[in-house]
Amino acid sequence: MKELSVVQKTYDLVKYYVPIIERFPKSHKFIVGDITTNNLTFPPRRGWG
Repeated sequence: MKELSVVQKTYDLVKYYVPIIERFPKSHKFIVGDITTNNLTFPPRRGWG
């Protein structure tokens, strides 16, 4: 059941940040949403930190 906890937490995070992205101006929404989604769904690239 540990996997279910990870899925639930990921879902909760997405539910939290999508409404925030929706408030951005249309001209910025795509790029900011894309960057945010990539940073939340993919591990940091080599060289960070």
